[in-house]
Amino acid sequence: MAEQEFKMEPGAVNRMDDQPARPTAAVQLREFEDRHMGEGTPRIAGKLEDGSGAPRHHLPDDVKALHAKLERLVVLENDVSHKAGLLAAADAAHRGAVTALENAHKEIEQHKLVDHPGAESQRQDA
Repeated sequence: MAEQEFKMEPGAVNRMDDQPARPTAAVQLREFEDRHMGEGTPRIAGKLEDGSGAPRHHLPDDVKALHAKLERLVVLENDVSHKAGLLAAADAAHRGAVTALENAHKEIEQHKLVDHPGAESQRQDA
C-alpha cells in the first residue's frame, strides 16, 4: 500500500488526502448543542449561557461528558491553529535570516575579488 501524504488545511482537522475534511470542532460543538439543547438556546458571544438554569445542566451525564470533550477539542484546535501561525512566521523569519547570511557571504567573496589596498599581498599569501 502506498504511503499517503499528511496535510493540514485551514479549517480542516488533520486528515489524509483521500478522506474528506471533517468539520472543525467549533462546528461540531454547535451542531451538538443545537441537537441536544435546541437552536434557540441562549448564547453569549457564541458560547452557551452557563448559569444555574442553563440547559446544559439538565443533560444526562454521558451527554455532558461528550459536550465537555467537544469544548476541549475546540480549545485545542484553536491552539493548534494559533501555533501553526507562529510556526509559519518563525519559518519565514528563519528563511530570511538564512538568505541574509548567504548574501553576506557572497558580498564578502565579491569584496575579496575587488582590488583594494593590500589585496595583492592577501592573494599571494593564500
